[in-house]
Amino acid sequence: MPQDYVQAHKWFNLSASRSQGDLREYSVKNRDASEEIMTPAQVVEAQKLAREWKPKTWEELSQQKGDFNSFPKQSLDNNQNSSSIQVPPIPDLSGLDRETRSSIRLACGIARGDGPVAYARCLNAQLESIGVKTSK
Repeated sequence: MPQDYVQAHKWFNLSASRSQGDLREYSVKNRDASEEIMTPAQVVEAQKLAREWKPKTWEELSQQKGDFNSFPKQSLDNNQNSSSIQVPPIPDLSGLDRETRSSIRLACGIARGDGPVAYARCLNAQLESIGVKTSK
């Protein structure tokens, strides 16, 4: 999947402007990190896209493929007798358009390296930042 730093910056900027605490700090850190590898023109474009972005209506979302409130149950087997670690559900992004899906995955790339719990939290936070309610 090609990386689109303009889109990633846009989503981090939107997330930073709509969140608080650790999530805001995470979004600001990653937005600023993306700027270090972008040209000034790309940063201007990303900021323009963030300013122009409007959340989709429920009607628009309902016409997309996918159900964001029914995620598969997932667990990690820790190889001990009948015990498992419950992992927050990883949301299904298939109902989003390709550009949005790619941008969210890119925005959560660092969290993915931190494990499934961090990745699920990041994906859920990104979805909520664009107005999509998820079950946690």
